[in-house]
Amino acid sequence: MRIEAGKVSVSFTDLQALLKHYGVTDPARIDMLNQLSVTARAGSEIGARYRDALSPGMAELLEHEESAGVIRNFEPQLVPGLLQTREYAYSALRFLPDKELPTDVIERRLEARMERAELLARDDSPDVFFILDESVLYRRAGAESGADGVLAAQLEHLRELAVHPHVSIQILPFAAGLYGAIRSPFVILEFDDELDDGLVYIESPQDEMIFREDVESIVRYADRFRSLEKRASSREMLPVIIDMALNRLESHSVLI
Repeated sequence: MRIEAGKVSVSFTDLQALLKHYGVTDPARIDMLNQLSVTARAGSEIGARYRDALSPGMAELLEHEESAGVIRNFEPQLVPGLLQTREYAYSALRFLPDKELPTDVIERRLEARMERAELLARDDSPDVFFILDESVLYRRAGAESGADGVLAAQLEHLRELAVHPHVSIQILPFAAGLYGAIRSPFVILEFDDELDDGLVYIESPQDEMIFREDVESIVRYADRFRSLEKRASSREMLPVIIDMALNRLESHSVLI
């Protein structure tokens, strides 16, 4: 539906599935269609321009994210990519993958992440709702010298973004105790077309993106997000919570 409406182009993965479905086997024709697909995506879509460095799942997420009207993102361990500063993003790209990435891949992914964040600066920015576990505000960006400064700058960036008219950031406090979604971040994308039920992206422990477009999954994760919203602090409390985290970070640095 989104492809036919011109909201997104045909992803590489979808194209291969379509070619197989329609029985296209001629190598020359397949190569021609692949090249057309790349050319069509390269002009505006971040996922296409950085496909050489991104995982297929992340590239597809960025493609759909650009056309979403509403984004809901729960993150139990990490500042979400759309909210990351360059320094925090660089630390995340260096330390979080299971294996060390080549420097050029890290740089490409970093640029993709920074371009992705520009989504919030658009005139037609989507309405974006974030829920972060409180532990995210206290986890230093690595163990190197300067990591405290990276985290402090990231916290200040969250404070600045919180006044954005289309951005809501809520914190799920430690006092909320254990909850069902504590181990798995997820993103819900909603689109302006009322016939489009949306998408759910779930990040697996293997750092892979699992996609769900069935109504049952979308409803289940939407209910889960609403449940977390009820247990999280109000968006107006964010500056106070950030001040608490900054004070603790400063005290921790003095002790070290």
